[in-house]
Amino acid sequence: MFELNKAEIEALTAIKQGATHHDQVAKEIKVSRSHANHLISSLCEKGFLEKTRRGLTYEIRFTNNMFVEKFKRLIDAHLPLSKLLRGNKVTVLALFTGPLNRLSVSDLVLLTGLSKVTIWRYLTAWMDHGIMKKIPYGYRISKSSALLKQFLVEYSRFHCIKAVNDVSPGAVMLWNLGFECVYSLPIGIETTVGRTTGIAAFAENGVAFFGSREYRHIVAFDRRFDLADAILDNVVIDPLNWTSMLNSLICLGARTSLVEEDRLKHLAKAYGLGGLGSEMFDYIKTGNRARETFPQYKEYRQKLALYLEDGK
Repeated sequence: MFELNKAEIEALTAIKQGATHHDQVAKEIKVSRSHANHLISSLCEKGFLEKTRRGLTYEIRFTNNMFVEKFKRLIDAHLPLSKLLRGNKVTVLALFTGPLNRLSVSDLVLLTGLSKVTIWRYLTAWMDHGIMKKIPYGYRISKSSALLKQFLVEYSRFHCIKAVNDVSPGAVMLWNLGFECVYSLPIGIETTVGRTTGIAAFAENGVAFFGSREYRHIVAFDRRFDLADAILDNVVIDPLNWTSMLNSLICLGARTSLVEEDRLKHLAKAYGLGGLGSEMFDYIKTGNRARETFPQYKEYRQKLALYLEDGK
């Protein structure tokens, strides 16, 4: 797990200020030695710290992971990190590091499954501390918080890669948006990490394409995930790949009734894909090729016919 609680952030601050052993951390943040030891073990797992045996005890120090240096500088900036980053706040905030950079309240509700009230509370706290700026059609991390944004980019990518590597040596991360990511692994390796997506999800819905790898999406929130996600995932993993686009369009054309049009359009915008959702629906209805990666309509219709059932 990657989320940080208040005590972990306080422990990191204590170590930045000179604590090198768990009993020193315990004294600084006023917790028991056993609790301090638990916090340090958790922070080692999250990539912030490492322990080196020195006689009968362990010396604690920061790792050389890229995001750690950014976090140490954030501590020096005297930001109230325990208020701004603890719990799922860091997970929500990391969504602002995607290609769109700007997200609205409705985008955040869509991507997280959290209530509008919760999102408003987070945004208000971030704006009060100057790390978030309201702009036309949404919000973005303020330019003065570039260091925070760099930390979020590196920390989220570190944990996405770690989660994928833990699945299998043959697993490969293909795309990430904050702490969410899409990865592939060879067919035959069983895992429950992530939701089935891409052409693997198409096959589960009766639209099977040949492939030597399975695709899965690690979701950072308890949110809705359906065929619309799988169709877009198949595009974002290789946006310039003509075959990937064709397969997504065929699945959309063959299983249109299973895809909520407004949701596909909204997801595409939140993913930084612009009007792709609208363009895909327009294409399957009219043949309008809004993008170079869209196939010739005649070819699309011929291939689509292979997957249509009972005239659907």
